[in-house]
Amino acid sequence: MKKYAIYLIAILLASVLMSYVLINQNERRSPLTEILNKTPKNKLPMSVILYNMDVQDWSEATAKSAKFAHKYKVITNANSPRKMEVTITDFLPVSQEEFIKYYHNMDMEIASKYVDEDDEIETEDIAAPPAYAKYIGKKKYGRWITDRKTGVASWRFRRRYRNLAAACGLSDFKITSKEFNNYRNNYYGKRPYFGKTGAKPLFGTGSEFSRNSRRTSSFYDDDRETRVRGFYKNYQLRIGRNGTNIRSRSGNAGK
Repeated sequence: MKKYAIYLIAILLASVLMSYVLINQNERRSPLTEILNKTPKNKLPMSVILYNMDVQDWSEATAKSAKFAHKYKVITNANSPRKMEVTITDFLPVSQEEFIKYYHNMDMEIASKYVDEDDEIETEDIAAPPAYAKYIGKKKYGRWITDRKTGVASWRFRRRYRNLAAACGLSDFKITSKEFNNYRNNYYGKRPYFGKTGAKPLFGTGSEFSRNSRRTSSFYDDDRETRVRGFYKNYQLRIGRNGTNIRSRSGNAGK
């Protein structure tokens, strides 16, 4: 009888430990993963754009107490703009690792989910200018218009897809074929694309595109931007002292 009791106790302990592991795994799952997982097939394709970010309860003296958050713009069923849904999430808690990973990606698509040619669901997490990966360059959605004077080809969405362009912040943004081809090179190499306008990035945090994007909740020129930049600057200094400084995004722009 004692022998069976020992086995029973062992099974109960194993069950408790397994439950603990599963709970911790669920707690560590990022909100980005949750959004991708819960979006059904009939709402695809979808794009998830990093809409805003924040750092709370942080100072140089209490660096380990920082709490991080992301806000996302989720665009679903973008093949049918009349039925397209655009959802802005609340600020959602994320890990420091995820916050650092996407620090440079404000107003960029950081994840997408779609149905491929074999009717299989695919997800991607390459940081990209919004709408570039699935819509720009395809005849269904628009066409390239060449300026006779300059010879520069720029993208124009078809009227039906102007809602999509507006949702992605591209309505008044000029997209040239040269920039698009540079983007495609990075995309197939699974690298983020930030582009360049002089010394500044074309896309991402601090870019002209991002600063001009109209958001219901602002980031630039307010206390939130000061907190986020203050934390990231301090983080870079601390990492740099250990000899493993973060690569500047300009290092892989336009490759």
